[in-house]
Amino acid sequence: MYKRFIWGLFSLLTSASMYAQTDSHLLFNEVMQSNIDYLLVEKDFPDSWVELYNPGSQPVSLTGYSLSEHADGRNAYRFPAGGETVPAKGHLVIFCDKENRGLHASFRIDSGNASLYLFDTKGVAVDSLILPKMPAPNIAYGRVTDGAGEWHYEMAPSAGKANGGG
Repeated sequence: MYKRFIWGLFSLLTSASMYAQTDSHLLFNEVMQSNIDYLLVEKDFPDSWVELYNPGSQPVSLTGYSLSEHADGRNAYRFPAGGETVPAKGHLVIFCDKENRGLHASFRIDSGNASLYLFDTKGVAVDSLILPKMPAPNIAYGRVTDGAGEWHYEMAPSAGKANGGG
């Protein structure tokens, strides 16, 4: 009986540990505040953008997530229900152009110092970023490699693709 209990406890802890390792979450991965002609959508006026990265092994639906310039979540852009999903180890670009539709946020990222906050479906901030002033247009600020802790300016931005440290 004791052996069964220990085996059951071990199995429970092992499966909980495996779940924690595969639990997907989202991170800011790359941002461009002053997009002059690097990335255009529908031949529209170029604008700022942010790239999300999913380092997990499961896709993450953006339904219920929100994006804001404010730590308290006010004036947040809410991703539409039944909308986009960020695949496992995948990237997704959101345009910050005040259009408030689809993957177009309801605000623009300031070209000076700015902050970004990503909130999950419960309104909990899952990632935040304080952006430095960009040295010039068409330069991104991104993680050295996808999901890494170190950030730098990117002379060769990689919107929607793996960061390569350029």
